[in-house]
Amino acid sequence: MGHKTQSAKRPGPGWLSKNELSAVFDVNPRTFEKVYRRYASPESEKTIEGKIYFHARSVVNAWAESKDAGRPKVAPDVDTDPLLAGFDSPALEEYRRHAAREKKVKADLAERSAVPLDEIESTLLKLTPILRNAGEELNRRFGNDAGQILNEAIDQWQESSELALKCDDLNPSADSKVVAVDASASPANNEAVR
Repeated sequence: MGHKTQSAKRPGPGWLSKNELSAVFDVNPRTFEKVYRRYASPESEKTIEGKIYFHARSVVNAWAESKDAGRPKVAPDVDTDPLLAGFDSPALEEYRRHAAREKKVKADLAERSAVPLDEIESTLLKLTPILRNAGEELNRRFGNDAGQILNEAIDQWQESSELALKCDDLNPSADSKVVAVDASASPANNEAVR
């Protein structure tokens, strides 16, 4: 009855000896001492009857957080772009707006909530001959007036899309041309994002 087991001497659940924690890291105690002990904060170390115990979760979490040791720790709202640092100026503000736009475009493309305009344009160009063939079929079946209506609509569409693309090419800030896609809206309501 007076015999205490080793676990009764522990500071509490989740506390391991150096040998046990070394096994968690799959290293010998000497390697643990050299490499992993530094992750043990004073609060995660306790000595009972001359034996050191470590709060395993605290040490492992500290080690895991430092796995990115090659990268500097940066607060989540701080950008790592060195050009964004410095005093405010109109040029810096413009650069920040541009960087924010670029990040938004990349995120939208990754989430598939935007489509590059060149993909849309190439798809629509493939559609034109199909529609022209449909116009010829309408001419054969229902007379020239039916086919002419479709062909005029195709011509108007091509002229307006070419004009829109020319205007976009004249816009010096339109370096990232994508169209934001709202699945709940009609195609006419989707807007180009620059």
